[in-house]
Amino acid sequence: MGIITEPLGRREFMKLLGVAVASVSAANLIGCGESAGADTIIYAQGADPRALDPAYFDDGESAKPACNIYEGLYQYGDKDTVVAPCLASALPTIMDDGLIY
Repeated sequence: MGIITEPLGRREFMKLLGVAVASVSAANLIGCGESAGADTIIYAQGADPRALDPAYFDDGESAKPACNIYEGLYQYGDKDTVVAPCLASALPTIMDDGLIY
């Protein structure tokens, strides 16, 4: 395939686009093989995480794996923003003055 010297028609452009998308998709699937083992997760990230301890990082690249490692005391509902216990056994009781939980 040489240098294209005339404008591409829509059909030729779509063919080349399809070949490009298929090539990139095939290259991305290489990391999904079974050679990594059943207990290994492989995913792409923009940079290496600085740390996995939440006390020592403040960047988004570290937060991505940390959110999958650590679980909070409370969580939002799947389809709403209602707070529910996650690791906690129940929601705290809040006194009427709002100062004591």
